[in-house]
Amino acid sequence: MKPTSLVVLAILLVLMTLMILPSSAMALIRETSIGYAELDKEKKCDNFNTNATSCFNLGIKGGMIDGTQEKNTNLGFSVTGGCGGTESPNYCAGYIKGYSQSYGQLPNVKEYAEIVKRAAITKAQTYGASPPSKIICNASQTFCSIYQSTYKKEFPTNAPYYQGQAAGEEYANRVLDTCHETKHLHIPSSHSQAWQTGFSQGYADSISEAQNDDGSYGSHKCHF
Repeated sequence: MKPTSLVVLAILLVLMTLMILPSSAMALIRETSIGYAELDKEKKCDNFNTNATSCFNLGIKGGMIDGTQEKNTNLGFSVTGGCGGTESPNYCAGYIKGYSQSYGQLPNVKEYAEIVKRAAITKAQTYGASPPSKIICNASQTFCSIYQSTYKKEFPTNAPYYQGQAAGEEYANRVLDTCHETKHLHIPSSHSQAWQTGFSQGYADSISEAQNDDGSYGSHKCHF
């Protein structure tokens, strides 16, 4: 092979490496930050008896890793990506701080409030979300004040839906156990519209998920 051909080949290999690197870095981001999020769960950071500083520091570490690597791979500033419905508020407080500092883009007062509000809304909208009285947040006074007030406003909107959804799933399980389904689904009218919508959706999803390949439903092979 001619020397010039070797040079061209080497350049192509370098370019291919540069093209592959961002996706590899993204894989590392997910793996590493998820590890800290798992520790957040293992330490039960949503409980009263857990050390708030410890959970806050876990969040800082996870946020710093994501912020640094996302900046290095030219990804946009997205501080809420690692703080969703499963992470504790104290972890999120640390995550936002660590991410912002390592990314090199500290949000102003208004931006910070919006970031915290989005995190609280995501948590409140999660299936099985805890009532406001069970939300533990004490790692940062500013963060917790915004987070808890936003969560308290958002929770009542979503809680009835999820309660209805759980009731619909439970009713669907009884139907599948008895292989008896009424012609028209009876939805208790004494509950709110959100509850009734959740009930209907929970029932429909459970029945659909129980359908077998032969067209029957559930382990009893029900035919409706």
